[in-house]
Amino acid sequence: MRLLVVAGEGILPGEVVKGARSQGYDVVVFNFSKKPIEAPQVFNFKIEDAGKALSTMETLSPDEAVMVGKVEHKIVFSSLFTKPSLLPLVRRLKGKKPMEILKTIGEIIEERGVKLVSPLKFVPHLVFPRGELVGRFSQQELKEISRAYSLAKELARMDIGQAIAWKEGAVVAVEAMEGTDRMIRRAGELVKDFTVVKVSRPSQDLRYDLPVVGPSTLEAMAEAGGKNLVFEAGKTIFLNPELSLDFARRRRIKIISWEEPENE
Repeated sequence: MRLLVVAGEGILPGEVVKGARSQGYDVVVFNFSKKPIEAPQVFNFKIEDAGKALSTMETLSPDEAVMVGKVEHKIVFSSLFTKPSLLPLVRRLKGKKPMEILKTIGEIIEERGVKLVSPLKFVPHLVFPRGELVGRFSQQELKEISRAYSLAKELARMDIGQAIAWKEGAVVAVEAMEGTDRMIRRAGELVKDFTVVKVSRPSQDLRYDLPVVGPSTLEAMAEAGGKNLVFEAGKTIFLNPELSLDFARRRRIKIISWEEPENE
C-alpha cells in the first residue's frame, strides 16, 4: 500500500510518516512546510504549486492519502490565492472557512481515485482516553470544565475556532485565525490562572483538522500564566506526550483529557 502524506508545518507530519512506515506502508511525502521531512520519497512544494502536486500524485498513484500539519489560514486572504495555478481550487470554494477549504482539497484528491484517511490511523499512541494526566481536579473544577467544554464545542460547531481560555465562568479569549498558542498569550495579557479548553468540531470528520496540543501549547501557557489544559479525549493528538507531561509537572500546569459523562 502506498500512502501519500500531504504535510504542513509542525512535528506531526513526521510522526505520521513514522507510524505509517511501521505499519508497512510505502510512504511518499508532499512537503508544503519550510522544514525537511525524513521519508523514502519527498517532493517539496509551495502552496502555489498545487497543480503540479496533483499531476505528480496522479503519476505516483497512491492508494491512500492523509493531510496533516499546520497551514496558516491567513494565506487564503493573501496574494497567493490570486495566482493562476490556484484558480481551479479557488473557483470550487464555497467560502474561506478552514473546513470548507480542507474538504474541497480532500474532494479533489478523492476524485483522482485516492482514498483520504485520518492521521489517527497512524498515531494511535498520541490519542488519550478520558482521565487526569497531570494533577487532580476538584469537583468544582470539573463542573467549570464541563461548562467551558460545552461552550467551546458550540464555537467549534460554528467553525470559529477550536479553543477558548476560561476563568471562573467567563470566556477570556476565543481562538480564531491566529491559532491556539497566540490565543493563549492574548489571554495572558488579560488574566492569570486561566484554563485552556481545546476541542474537536461536533460530528468531526476525523480526516480533517484534528485538534492538536503539545509542547508549544504548554510553553505558551507557562509564559501567559495558564494553569489548566483541557483537551477532548479520543479526538485530540497530544504531541510528544512524555516531554509535554514532564514540562507540565515542572511548571505546575494540570492536564485532563475530557469527555462529557454519558449520564450528563
